[in-house]
Amino acid sequence: MHLYKIIIASLLMLPLFSHATPKDYSRIESDCRKENPDINNSIVMGCADLASSAAKKDMNITYQKIYKIIESRDMPEITKNFEVAQKSWLLSRENWCDVQGFMIGSPMYSVCRMDMNIARVHELNELLEQIQD
Repeated sequence: MHLYKIIIASLLMLPLFSHATPKDYSRIESDCRKENPDINNSIVMGCADLASSAAKKDMNITYQKIYKIIESRDMPEITKNFEVAQKSWLLSRENWCDVQGFMIGSPMYSVCRMDMNIARVHELNELLEQIQD
């Protein structure tokens, strides 16, 4: 029984020591589509937006963790570069997805942002893993 309590306590504390674990964003989108079987552009966009929002939340959490690590190492130029890089990435995402939405069709406005947000979460988590002490 004592070992059981130790295991449970360890599992409960694990999230305190790890970085933001990305969710299965594709599953969020596919579950949403299953809940809405009469598929149309609005459903596709809404489900993509749902997954995209989850990815954006994780992206912001991970970005803040990286920012704090860089800032704590007293590297103002790198801190500034990191901030500029993220702002540039956001602008690039918006422009790229607007092109896709215009050229391919309205669902791509949301699907593209979802795909890019998911990829960015993975990129930021990879960086976080490399720079954590």
